[in-house]
Amino acid sequence: MGDRPGRKIFKLVDNIISKAFLVTIAALLIPLPLGAELDKELRQSSSFRCGAALVSLGDTATDVMVRCGKPMRRVVSPRGGSRSHVAQAGSDMKAAAKKTRRKGPPRETWYYDLGAQDFIYGLFFEEGILKKIERSGRGKER
Repeated sequence: MGDRPGRKIFKLVDNIISKAFLVTIAALLIPLPLGAELDKELRQSSSFRCGAALVSLGDTATDVMVRCGKPMRRVVSPRGGSRSHVAQAGSDMKAAAKKTRRKGPPRETWYYDLGAQDFIYGLFFEEGILKKIERSGRGKER
């Protein structure tokens, strides 16, 4: 004997619900490994606004200094090395950037604190060119 029409509809609905359940579970599981990458993408940007000025990837360190002023903190990594020297704003920044004999491009990270209503931004330079802009935690009250 064949299936009754009501039975066919029940099987069809059951099949649709089962597939929808599997699709929902798959959608929930797939982004889990991608979460860290997505968070990293959200923290990085291609430009940074300091006051009325805008700096972008590819700008020189001189351009950034002219537009944004001295950073609150500056970290200089020797060429190709992992050791670094931290220079606070107002200290002798030339001494922090002195040449070394190591191979590889010199790297600097400048930090700008835009206040409690905004974030702290890290601007990463290689050979004096802005290569990466990354947002980190909340700024501090000024």
